[in-house]
Amino acid sequence: MTDNNNTNTSSQSQVAATSTTKKVKQWFADTSIFVQGLDFVQGKAKTIDLSDLASDSGNSTLIDTNSDTNSNKTGNHLGNRELPETLQWLLLLKQHQVIQSMDYHFACFMYGELVIISESGAQTHAALTRAEINLILLLSAKLSYDMSLQDSCLNLELINLAQPFGWLAPELQSHSLTQNVLAQCAVTNTDMQDILLRSGLVEDQSGLIESKSALAKEPQHTEPQHIELLHDETPLVLFQQCLYMRRYFNYEHSVVKFISQNPSLNISTNVTAKSQLYWFDALSNEQVESTVAELFPQSQQLDTTSNEIDWQKQAVINSITKSFSVISGGPGTGKTTTVVKLLAALVQLYKPHDSKSGLNIQLTAPTGKAAQRLAESISNSLTNIDVDQETKRSIPNKAVTIHRLLKPQGLNDFAYNENNKLFLDVLIVDEASMVDLSLMSKLLSAVPAHAQVILLGDKQQLSSVETGNVLSELCRPETQSLNLVVELKKSYRFNAAGLIGRLATEINLGNSHKVISLLSEHANTDTQKLAASELNWIKPELDNYHLLIEHSFKHQLALIEKAKAFSDLQTDIKTDSGQAQNIATKSRGVLNELFNHLQQFQILTCVKDGEHGIEGINRHIKTRLASRRLVNQYEQHYHCRPIMISENAYHLGLYNGDIGLQLIDGITKQLMTYFIQADGEVLTVACQRLPKHETVYAMTVHKSQGSEFSHVALVLPEPNQNNKILSKEILYTGLTRAKKQFTLFGQAQEIQQAVNKATVRQSGLSLMLKANLK
Repeated sequence: MTDNNNTNTSSQSQVAATSTTKKVKQWFADTSIFVQGLDFVQGKAKTIDLSDLASDSGNSTLIDTNSDTNSNKTGNHLGNRELPETLQWLLLLKQHQVIQSMDYHFACFMYGELVIISESGAQTHAALTRAEINLILLLSAKLSYDMSLQDSCLNLELINLAQPFGWLAPELQSHSLTQNVLAQCAVTNTDMQDILLRSGLVEDQSGLIESKSALAKEPQHTEPQHIELLHDETPLVLFQQCLYMRRYFNYEHSVVKFISQNPSLNISTNVTAKSQLYWFDALSNEQVESTVAELFPQSQQLDTTSNEIDWQKQAVINSITKSFSVISGGPGTGKTTTVVKLLAALVQLYKPHDSKSGLNIQLTAPTGKAAQRLAESISNSLTNIDVDQETKRSIPNKAVTIHRLLKPQGLNDFAYNENNKLFLDVLIVDEASMVDLSLMSKLLSAVPAHAQVILLGDKQQLSSVETGNVLSELCRPETQSLNLVVELKKSYRFNAAGLIGRLATEINLGNSHKVISLLSEHANTDTQKLAASELNWIKPELDNYHLLIEHSFKHQLALIEKAKAFSDLQTDIKTDSGQAQNIATKSRGVLNELFNHLQQFQILTCVKDGEHGIEGINRHIKTRLASRRLVNQYEQHYHCRPIMISENAYHLGLYNGDIGLQLIDGITKQLMTYFIQADGEVLTVACQRLPKHETVYAMTVHKSQGSEFSHVALVLPEPNQNNKILSKEILYTGLTRAKKQFTLFGQAQEIQQAVNKATVRQSGLSLMLKANLK
């Protein structure tokens, strides 16, 4: 009988809650908050001008139809539905383009959730005050705002509540709404956490992972009273001082969960049982050291008195007995050579364990170009290591993109996932700095429990275009004690005394004055010097923009001249069919020469728009070619046009980042697009079948990651245009795409601004990892 009564009571509560939810959502529908925010209220446009006063809320004040609530005008709880000042202020900021529409609408959504909780009677604590409601809405909008900057969370300890969205124009800063909202939201970090947890919209996950901050909380905050929502989960999660949207908390937590399986970290009391999962736990130190020593004979010759460390050897030793490890290093430090020797050691050490099947090794990278370069580098490195042919054959020389590895199925879904694991024993992920948090989480979720994962990348490079900075977080000082990362410190490409090497060092150290001093010694106004000098600085104030355009134009002229040999060979195939095979081989050789020519010089930009962006530079170079009647100014496709694929086309075998060259076929006289694939084979695609692509006389620094060029020219944005994107990471990444020569086009003020600005994305990954592995 008691069970029946409980069941009936529960059912009645659910029905009442559902009814309340429908009623509240209908109220929101009537006021258009869910659909359009406050832009339109009761069918009329709502605009807040700078002349508006906070008290003049007018038709933005929404009153509940309940007469009892209407009679209460204190404004201290959600019942009377007087619109919080924060929503009015956020609308003002949105209209002046300080924040985006989604930031404002997310705050509206959170207010709706608060109303639903209030009306459902689910509150078990004291009602939130108006100031607390305003704070919750402000933090919600700030979280959305920061996520548009690719932060994965909002660090409550770092937020400046006096200027939550940065600098405001004086008329906005002095507005009465601004003053009112900021005055209400001036609270401490501890108070912020307490208010968030009492709202019922935030789940505290600090206790999920034992941490010092959780233990330091006062008793009344240790086990906050949570409100039972009318949803399965709260929209937000709090881990220590980090506030997350739930999806991104789950992403970071899944990455930490995978890394935590590493038996060498000793995070479990049952280490022996867990270690039996990995074959390498049976290896002795003597076995590892003797095998690695044979692969690094030169390290035995190092002068021990100089304290020189062979970091490549250390990286191999560190990774052999770990299920997860990271090898970080700048360009030319030998990351690929290191990983080839690591794979050789793993193959040799695995033979006694299983001599028949061997290790299933998979190479992957985030883009098609990066995968191609990884495959090429692995193939080249295999020729230079002294191991038996059987070991070499066990190391793959082909790589695929991460998306192709996981096999996409619909939007953001993959065939391989946590329920359908990949078939592999070792996974190498190159250019890991380019992998965003979401993709890294999904990749690691698909890795079988027994497998080893090795990330390769440069922690100093630009982070991923999308949310997160996984590689950088793993390399932070807070995680050094975990011994997951070995950094390769010796560059074999850039001499420490060389100009490019010196400039890269000063940029990483943030020494803007030394950077300007070094560049000043190589200021250039001569096209001839531009082609010969290792380092050039072209100052925009001297109106030398034409130097870059002219240099790129001449580079393209040389390509057109070389392409004549390709068309001539194609014609020879038609006239002499008996020599077709021989001529086809020669044609492939000419294609390789043309693609090698493309790699000799490349303009990189920070932005797409403007005269100093991709569009402006591509337009200027095409105009110069058209003035010589080498191309038609109004045709999209033309002879000797270099292109870059910007979306994956699996059915064509083309991937984001692939570089192609459009050439006239000497036989059919048709314009075709040619690609050199990772295995050296030529892929020919009709121009009409190409997926989304763009001309690449210039490409963005982001797009250049994973590529190298003999001579790189980096063009900074025009003064006061898109300068927010400037950072030392973008300078460093652009610089280190150059193998021999580097030219920088930009003003001294912009260069100093970039060097002094380090990109810091807010994330709780390293904090979570360190807490989880104690």
